[in-house]
Amino acid sequence: MRIVSEIEFARVDGHSLRLDLHLPDERPLPPPLVIWIHGGAWCSGSKEIDEGTYDTYIAKVVAQGLAVASVEYRLSQQAVYPAQIHDVKGAVRWLRAHADEIGVDGERIGALGESAGGHLSALLGTSGNAPEIEGSIGGNTEYSSAVQAAVAVACHSDLLAGQAQLERRPDRIREIDTPDSFESRLMGFPIQQRPELTRLANPITFVGADCPPFLIIHGDEDTAVPWEQSAMLAAAVRGAGAEAVFLTVNGADHFSPHLRGTATTSAMAAFLAEHLLRAPVSA
Repeated sequence: MRIVSEIEFARVDGHSLRLDLHLPDERPLPPPLVIWIHGGAWCSGSKEIDEGTYDTYIAKVVAQGLAVASVEYRLSQQAVYPAQIHDVKGAVRWLRAHADEIGVDGERIGALGESAGGHLSALLGTSGNAPEIEGSIGGNTEYSSAVQAAVAVACHSDLLAGQAQLERRPDRIREIDTPDSFESRLMGFPIQQRPELTRLANPITFVGADCPPFLIIHGDEDTAVPWEQSAMLAAAVRGAGAEAVFLTVNGADHFSPHLRGTATTSAMAAFLAEHLLRAPVSA
C-alpha cells in the first residue's frame, strides 16, 4: 500500500487537524474509503497507528481493496463535545470534497473505531442527517458527512444508561456518572446534571430508518463499557428497519486481546468490503 501522511483537513483555533491515508495498490477504479477513529476515552490516543492496530485492522481492510484514512479529532482536554463529532464529520466532508484529487470513491465511505472511536464511528453512522451535531469544521458543508457502513467495537450508545448497566458487574473498574469520569470530561459537566445535552452525544438518539448497515462488536465481560450498550444499539438499529450485525466476543473484557482476534477483525474487513466494495450505493 501507499501511505500519505499529515494531510490537514481543518484548522481550528490555530490547531491543525490532520489525517493519514493508507491506499491499496493500483486499482482500475478508485477504492472506497474507511475512516479509522482511534480510541482512548476521548482524552488520549492519536491518529498514529501502532503495529498491533496496523496488523489487526488497517492491513486487513486495505487487503480487501479499500483505502483507510486515520483521522485526528480534538481530545476532551482540548475541547468538549460536540467538538469530537464535528471534527470527524469535517474529515468525512473533506475526503468527499477531495476524493478525485486523492483517488478514492467519495460516494462509498465507511467508519471503523473501537472504544471512544467506536462511539464516534457509531455516532457517524446514526447522525448522517442530524443537523444538531453536524458542525462546520473544515468547511465543505455542501458535502454530506453520512457514511455508508459503520463498524463500532466496544462502544457507548447511551451515556446516561451506562452506570446502571455497569453496576451489575461487581468487577467493574470505574464509574460513569461521576463528575470526573471520562464521559463527564467529554461533555464538560457531570452527565446526569444535563441529560438533554448528554443525549446529543448518544448514537442511539439519532437512530432511524436511514442508518447505514452496522457491525457492532462487544465483549460480554467488559468492565469499562457495558456489553448492554452495544446490545441496545443493535436492537435500536434493527427496530428502525436498518441492518445491524451484533457479535459478542465471549469472555472478552474491554482490553482483551481476543477482542481483536482473527475472527472478529476478519469479520470487520469482510463486512466493510461487502457494503462498500461490492454493494451498490443506494440513491
